[in-house]
Amino acid sequence: MAVSLNRIAVTESPSLRASAAQTLLPLVTPLPIAALLLTPDQPQWVLGVELIGLAGVVALLSIVVGRAKRHQSPTVNSRLARILDRRSPGVVPIS
Repeated sequence: MAVSLNRIAVTESPSLRASAAQTLLPLVTPLPIAALLLTPDQPQWVLGVELIGLAGVVALLSIVVGRAKRHQSPTVNSRLARILDRRSPGVVPIS
């Protein structure tokens, strides 16, 4: 996936906004992980709870963005693309 730099096209299309969010979420996720890992004098169990909570938030956001994208009327002709798009690719990465 890629994010278009055409601001007008992205802001006018809810489907493109959802695709942009689906692309940017995995890109931005390492930043809070790094902040949590670099916090000094933090017990390991606290770090574990924070990382599990962050994983839950990222998964929930991925599902919400995926559902927002699904509610749009996609003009995808490929049956395989429609099937994979229904399975929330933000949660289950497919390479």
